[in-house]
Amino acid sequence: MKRFFSLLLLFLFCACAPNLNGEHWKVNPAPLPETPVTFSMVLNNDSVTPAPALLDAYREAVKPFVAPDSCRMDFSFRGELHEKFGIFPAFPRTTQVQAVLEAALFCEDKVIQEMEFTNTETLYLFWFGVFRSARVQEFTDEVHKRFMEQLRQTLSIQKPVEAGLVSDY
Repeated sequence: MKRFFSLLLLFLFCACAPNLNGEHWKVNPAPLPETPVTFSMVLNNDSVTPAPALLDAYREAVKPFVAPDSCRMDFSFRGELHEKFGIFPAFPRTTQVQAVLEAALFCEDKVIQEMEFTNTETLYLFWFGVFRSARVQEFTDEVHKRFMEQLRQTLSIQKPVEAGLVSDY
């Protein structure tokens, strides 16, 4: 019984923060050709360094559309995580996640295309601690995957299009 309460307390106080900068992404073992990409990341108003594996994933997403010798892609990612706690920490809590990715394609120092993708969602999470952070982590991974797919779709269309409509195709 003592062990049960010890484990319960351990889970209660083990509130690990999710890793929103993509550090756990698997690195591609084959080195990618250097696609010129700049990436700035702000999470809850704090500037952070994105993980190299996340940068590689975005490079891979835009590689067919960016000529390495004359073009570059600039990314700006902003993420915010707001939580509304209940009366007791083990009660369900509301977590609002907002992510915005701004991207610009430059060729010969001229803006060719600018894009902005926004994803806002409210998660209703009962779990807390490592379970809650794992769920938020899964959601942010999915957001990065959505952004990469939207980038591919937007860049593959030769004419400018409302980015919100891209997901409908």
